[in-house]
Amino acid sequence: MIMGKTETVVCAKPNCKVGETGKCLEGLAIDRCPHRTRKEAVPPAPATKESNSTQESTSADPKVLELPSGRLLIPSTAVSIIRSRICHVVALIGPNDAGKTTLVISLYEMFQQAPTGGFRFSGSRTLYDFEQVCHLGRAASGRSIPRTERTSRAAGIKFFHLGLVNENDNKTVNFLFSERAGEDYKSIADDPSIVSEFPEITRADCVSIVVDGERLADIGARHNVKSDALLILQGLSDEKAVNSQQRLAIVLTKYDKVMRSHAKDRADSDFNGLVRKIRTLFSGDFSEIEAFKTAARPDSSEVKRGLGLADLLQFWARPQFVLPYRREHTPSPRMFSRFLSFNGK
Repeated sequence: MIMGKTETVVCAKPNCKVGETGKCLEGLAIDRCPHRTRKEAVPPAPATKESNSTQESTSADPKVLELPSGRLLIPSTAVSIIRSRICHVVALIGPNDAGKTTLVISLYEMFQQAPTGGFRFSGSRTLYDFEQVCHLGRAASGRSIPRTERTSRAAGIKFFHLGLVNENDNKTVNFLFSERAGEDYKSIADDPSIVSEFPEITRADCVSIVVDGERLADIGARHNVKSDALLILQGLSDEKAVNSQQRLAIVLTKYDKVMRSHAKDRADSDFNGLVRKIRTLFSGDFSEIEAFKTAARPDSSEVKRGLGLADLLQFWARPQFVLPYRREHTPSPRMFSRFLSFNGK
């Protein structure tokens, strides 16, 4: 023993285990072996609270709390939320760059500052991805102009989650917002039969068709903007992907750009005309149809950030209109069989 530490004998020969057995490989006395050396042995560190907690977190102990990853939810995880608590599913549909993701992340950021629309923030199972997507719109990103990363088609359908508390009754209400590439939704206009691959629409409490205000104010793009919205809704109606229990929100985004445009009056008129046409064509497909003008992330201080989002949130939070669910087959008498999930089972 040297200063509270121990030493062990080590042999230079690779096959000798004198340190373990105490016997020389060549049968010599240990103190006469020419190959021996001495090595200080470091005693094992005592177990600490940190190491114990790590072991507990990786064990199969059913009492261990598993925290959510914070990433966007896949359908199977989203279904578990729907079945376990009060939850509103919002399908945000529309072409790419219309502002679907920006609506959701801007709403999340508004709750970081103050209650909105009669609700206050209580948590989210997708915090990590909320923060990742929000980063490009913050000063910390180093960008002079905020932007939102385009959703990848390869990602398929995923969901943002927001847990909110209703300030009137202090009850928690959950929201799932669909996150899918706009190119996928635009494909419905070309081939309505693919709508069967969009379970977020059939399961949605509120379908929200998103109309790009910046493009609507552009004389060269305005007609395509209107036709895209009508053709997508027509595809959903033809394939019976929507039903009269659902609500429809017609959401004009980037209204700050419309307000600054020299074509503001024409863009407003175009949007109002589009709303009237949608109500005429699809009033039988939805229980309610309402229009909203929003500026989720304006690039000018002249327009209040989150314009129109509080009203839109209240519409999303309305209870679903209850009518007999339209199906061609006879509903099962078992209540369990009437649950709808994203995989259709």
